[in-house]
Amino acid sequence: MQNTFKRQTAYRINIKQILNAEYIKKPGWDPNVIKDDFGREISRVNIVGVVLSKSEDLNYKSITIDDGSGIISVRSFGDENLFSNIEIGDVVCVIGRPREYSNQKYVVAEIVKRVRSKKFLELRKLEIELEQKMLSKKKEKEPVKADIIYNLIKELDEGDGVSIQEIMKKTSGIDDVEKIVKKMLENGDIYEIRKGRFKTL
Repeated sequence: MQNTFKRQTAYRINIKQILNAEYIKKPGWDPNVIKDDFGREISRVNIVGVVLSKSEDLNYKSITIDDGSGIISVRSFGDENLFSNIEIGDVVCVIGRPREYSNQKYVVAEIVKRVRSKKFLELRKLEIELEQKMLSKKKEKEPVKADIIYNLIKELDEGDGVSIQEIMKKTSGIDDVEKIVKKMLENGDIYEIRKGRFKTL
């Protein structure tokens, strides 16, 4: 059976979000991720910054970039020409994978492109601020959704718990039901009596 690899979304975030995020190592072939303040698990990032320095190590080449929120190392392993046209002071757009070594986060670059206008850095800042406001509003609504699901489980439970299928059927107007149920499990609001069936505490 042939494995199908889906290319992960490259999230537009700032450097501060990468530095503050929790780094999670995934088992098997699953890509390692960072988990941000909004609960998103991110395996690829899209960041913009000004190049502060270039350097070469025995095993990799790197640039250091600053986007106004933080400073991070962007590294290339194997591709000797990835940074060849990049100079100190350039504004660059980087798509890559966040990594952590000895508690220090960096980005393994896949694509690095020079950005002609420095205004692009300000534009990206505004895009991220707008997205964060939207995510904050969504996060504020999640406790309300969790309360609805909690009360539903309590109401439907006749002693044998309530299946995830029943919960999803009764909450068709709520997005991300499985994700909310998982979070409720982690918080200890509900428990799983057997696979796929839940009870309130």
